[in-house]
Amino acid sequence: MRAWGASEDQISQWLSQQQKQNSEFAVRPENWPAVELFLVAATQWRLATNGAPYGLDYAGVELAARWAELKITPELFADLRIMEQAAIAKFAELRAR
Repeated sequence: MRAWGASEDQISQWLSQQQKQNSEFAVRPENWPAVELFLVAATQWRLATNGAPYGLDYAGVELAARWAELKITPELFADLRIMEQAAIAKFAELRAR
């Protein structure tokens, strides 16, 4: 985050929010493949010049999935895109605070 110009205060706030949000939650078995792919893709965000994530780098997602030995089907990709849009909305909400 420092490399993208984030201040120490911004980094501290982000880390604090992450710690608050890191709590256990249940995932229905039929949704686990999408969650697993989303977690594998977590490092593949494209960032705007202001540091805001605006979408996943699908080439990076594909490579990460391949290395994690996950097979991306059209249905799984559609599920990933739903999660991607929800995450983008949440990122925007957090940035607005």
